[in-house]
Amino acid sequence: RKEWESGKKNYIFAAQPHGVLSFVGMCLAISEPADVARVPTATASVVLKTPILKNVMGIFNLVDASAASLKRILRKGGSILIYIGGIAELFKSCRTEERLYLKKRKGFIKMALREGVDVVPIYLFGNTSVLSVLKHGPLAALSRKIQASLTWFWGRWYLPIPRDEKLICCLLFA
Repeated sequence: RKEWESGKKNYIFAAQPHGVLSFVGMCLAISEPADVARVPTATASVVLKTPILKNVMGIFNLVDASAASLKRILRKGGSILIYIGGIAELFKSCRTEERLYLKKRKGFIKMALREGVDVVPIYLFGNTSVLSVLKHGPLAALSRKIQASLTWFWGRWYLPIPRDEKLICCLLFA
């Protein structure tokens, strides 16, 4: 961690599980020092093109999750935060069961090897329990197809208000 904080080394921060919103990640970005908040978060390109969403979520330093965009950041000496499971993981998890989607997600490891950066695994406890998602039906299929979440989600009182849950972020620096 000291190497990262000093800016001597860049990393791919690989976070799981995704959740409706990365509520744990958002809390971390707000509560941690500025060096944590400066790490750009990879997101689906459709999020960056959606009028209100791109402005609201823009405070979290979002960047396009395309391979070209991520390589550009890493080659400039920056680090990047990615949510490995993405939309597929969102529809596999629920409040009572967290399921990680890793089997077909090897591109970030290949990129780390090619660019010579370390991967820092991050597990976000509570990320899938603060908000629930409607996992089945035509919206789930459409969301997977367009790689953006188009589904009903709810939390406290069946409103889009996060539930009061314990949130823990675990990072593993080698």
